[in-house]
Amino acid sequence: MPCPYFEPQTKSRRSVAFRLPLRVFWVGRCVAGGTPDEDAQLEHCNLGYALPCPHLPPEREADAVRFSQRPEGPMFILEKDHRPVRWGGLATIEPGTVLSTQAQAWLKP
Repeated sequence: MPCPYFEPQTKSRRSVAFRLPLRVFWVGRCVAGGTPDEDAQLEHCNLGYALPCPHLPPEREADAVRFSQRPEGPMFILEKDHRPVRWGGLATIEPGTVLSTQAQAWLKP
């Protein structure tokens, strides 16, 4: 579940020993104004629920984004405090948003 403020840009060549929400480790940028290094991106940005992150806005819709496959097609789920707050099919995501960039990254294994 990536951070809702993480915009994935390129796949990293770095390998990790666990499953990642966007299927691989991505290097990207923080649209909340931060400049996290690669370690922080792996520990926080790629995984979501980065509550100790100093760039995470105090007032926010979600703490993490989850993607899932369902019979009707892929979907997104925004979570806050480990509970869903908004969800829908990928076709309902506004183009050009961080969420749409994350969805595109998730679709590219």
